[in-house]
Amino acid sequence: MAGRRILVIHVEEAVRTRLRRRLEGLGHEVEEEPGRGDQGLDLARRYRPDVLFTGSCLAGFCGLDLAQAVLAEHLAPVVVIPARVCRKLERQAGALAGSISAGCDDSPALAGTVEAAMGRFALEVRVEELAERLETRKAVERAKGALMGHFGWDEATAHRWLQKRAMDSRQPQRTVAEAVLRTLSGRGTRHQARP
Repeated sequence: MAGRRILVIHVEEAVRTRLRRRLEGLGHEVEEEPGRGDQGLDLARRYRPDVLFTGSCLAGFCGLDLAQAVLAEHLAPVVVIPARVCRKLERQAGALAGSISAGCDDSPALAGTVEAAMGRFALEVRVEELAERLETRKAVERAKGALMGHFGWDEATAHRWLQKRAMDSRQPQRTVAEAVLRTLSGRGTRHQARP
């Protein structure tokens, strides 16, 4: 297992220190920061950690809100260290990479948590990429059909037109396809037009 870059944000110095020692003992590079939740997102952007460990309660901020912001920007997987039983953590657990207790002294479990967090995060990012590609493909297919029906073009001509329009406008094909669909929706008249 290669060493990972890990950021630990927690209000309690003892927890940060204990976790840093355990993680460094596993060969990871660790940055630790006091639990200032309002700065947590900026810290995650700056450090670009492979994994973020955060307390569930940070100074002036909820650690779960920090986790959501970090995940929304696809910055890193997040492992939460709950201060106590937390209903909000229970409701949002599905979005998080995991949670550990503040006194986690089990190095194999900690090593597994890091790797599992990274694996799950990579899988979720890949699933989102594939979903985006599928939606793009659907929009392009619908736009091709609309162009074929409106202008009487064949499929290859409609596809080349969409590709060229995307390149010329420096916009994603999905954006161009959606614009075509908006423009041609409701127009049933067939026109002859050159591509």
